[in-house]
Amino acid sequence: MQTLENKCFLADRCSKAGTAQCNITCYPYVLTHGISKGGFVNATGIPPKYRNSLLKNLPIKEDNPEAYAVAKAYIEDVITFVKRGVGLFLYSVPNQLNRMGTGTGKTTAATAIGNSYLRERIIQQATGEDQIEFQPTVFIRMAEFQNTYNNQFKGTFEEKEKATSKFNKMTTRFKHAELLILDDISLRSATENFTNLLYELLDDRYINEKPVIFTSNYPLEKIGEILSLQIQSRIDGMTEQIAFKGADKRKGGILG
Repeated sequence: MQTLENKCFLADRCSKAGTAQCNITCYPYVLTHGISKGGFVNATGIPPKYRNSLLKNLPIKEDNPEAYAVAKAYIEDVITFVKRGVGLFLYSVPNQLNRMGTGTGKTTAATAIGNSYLRERIIQQATGEDQIEFQPTVFIRMAEFQNTYNNQFKGTFEEKEKATSKFNKMTTRFKHAELLILDDISLRSATENFTNLLYELLDDRYINEKPVIFTSNYPLEKIGEILSLQIQSRIDGMTEQIAFKGADKRKGGILG
């Protein structure tokens, strides 16, 4: 039977990797990847580009040593930080060479934390230490979340119904994820109804000490202008702010 050490998300943490027991019957492997598709990895919503983001390959140390130090500290004690409800606001500092603040490694760092947390929780589940009740790590793109909300109010009845069903599922994942990654929160402005709903969802996570890792191309002050001062204040109260600087390395295919 073919061994799965080159496919398994947990291989570098497993003493059985590459042995005869490293196959499709492995319980942690099935938890992680499912039988064909599925498993906790696919259920995160993390894009395939970032599925292997971890501390060991986090390429931000040179340009952003302070951000790297924070990510490293968080990852090395990720269970504790998540249980304490410690969130992060990862934002770019625009400059003349990178006026939009893109490609500085924010999403790469956020998903490295999310992937690391997921690995620890799967290990806890597999060993019986702490059972998983809901998806540990959930990744939501703010643009998709907002577009799905808007699509509930336009198009045919069937299109509205489909959008409402999708949005309800996204909202459930938003509320119940142990660790939520909300990517590109400062993408664009929104209606008052949407910003009120977003605030309620964030406030619910804050009250229940469920952390959020935000990424943004702008500092937190800009969130007040783009979305609302209320949301800015809530994010400020539930996160540590971590700045990213440097050139846009997406052009070289390095970062996201």
